[in-house]
Amino acid sequence: MTLSSRRAGAWAVAGLALVALTVPAAAAQAAPAPAAPTAVPAAAYLVGWSDGVSISDPRTFTQRKYQVAENLPYIQVKGNCADGAERGDVIRLQYRYEGKYNTQSEVRVKKCSATYALYLNPYTSSGSWAVGTYRYRVTLSGYKAAIEFDITYRKK
Repeated sequence: MTLSSRRAGAWAVAGLALVALTVPAAAAQAAPAPAAPTAVPAAAYLVGWSDGVSISDPRTFTQRKYQVAENLPYIQVKGNCADGAERGDVIRLQYRYEGKYNTQSEVRVKKCSATYALYLNPYTSSGSWAVGTYRYRVTLSGYKAAIEFDITYRKK
């Protein structure tokens, strides 16, 4: 899967702004404590929606409009070798439920300059379409910082 230059540029700007907002300035300047995860390099991974909507914008997905999970837009994550992305990193899409984060989709980085997809699953464990607003995040193995956003699921 490849990105157009215009879309890649837009994601670069949005991703840099979001990562910069999620990493405290002190964390970016201070050396990490031994064995503690470090801050994500500012442009190691750029995150955006497959339909071009900014990742920072809250999203609402209705069963009436999308019908099945395969019709939902997915999250694209683009790596940048020069800024800290490494082979073997694990990128995870997680949602918060009952006070803890659960992994919904993950991908292992094979080429740091590639684009990867993380897929949403709007169904509950009972098989029905989820209803409510959920806090999601995209994380990178070994790093504290995450890109967080909200998704609302509705029936109609």
